[in-house]
Amino acid sequence: MKLGLITDIHEHVPELEQALAELDRHGADRILCIGDVVERGNHLHETAAILAQRRIAGVWGNHDFGLCSHPSAMVSTRRREFVGPVLDYFATYQPFLEIEDCWFSHVEPWRDLNDVMGLWYFEGIPNTPEKVARSFDACGQRVMFTGHMHRWLVARRDGVIHWDGVSPIKLEPPERFLVVVAAVCDGWCAIYDTQTFVLTPIELHRVPGETASLSTDVFA
Repeated sequence: MKLGLITDIHEHVPELEQALAELDRHGADRILCIGDVVERGNHLHETAAILAQRRIAGVWGNHDFGLCSHPSAMVSTRRREFVGPVLDYFATYQPFLEIEDCWFSHVEPWRDLNDVMGLWYFEGIPNTPEKVARSFDACGQRVMFTGHMHRWLVARRDGVIHWDGVSPIKLEPPERFLVVVAAVCDGWCAIYDTQTFVLTPIELHRVPGETASLSTDVFA
């Protein structure tokens, strides 16, 4: 199965539409959102409508949590700003998804995905074996996909793999991997083929007046 991966949209509608078109062009069988659809709410109705029409399943991010159906999110003041289709769409979001041997969550699996503070907590990228081990010990799936960090990163238990974040990379079994997917709002999406184990980053066309960025410090 070819899984299309999008994350950290932050209501950037043109980039989202480009990402979906590119994933269609690459033959994605299913598209998943790894969280943070929301930014300030200015373009949320349009963003949610696009995702809902495509029936794109997702996991909640720190920006989305107040609109999802988790009991502790029901008291969020954000829910009062949006009714109907927006809340209906976010009601479908889960803390994590599991598909074949893959795990999808907005932040690393060792964090409490049902606690908004756990979703917001950030102590730096998982760029050491000790940091990576937390996720490997918390999750039994072979490949763990996250977003949140607005960059590319692939790590094994022994640490970060040296990778340019542009070329396809093979996540071949029996090795286990932690993968951070770069943000749609920065001009990126990806395809992961569960049969060939190849992760293919896709760089989107630039929107006039905006510049896509790629953090590379994690690859050094």
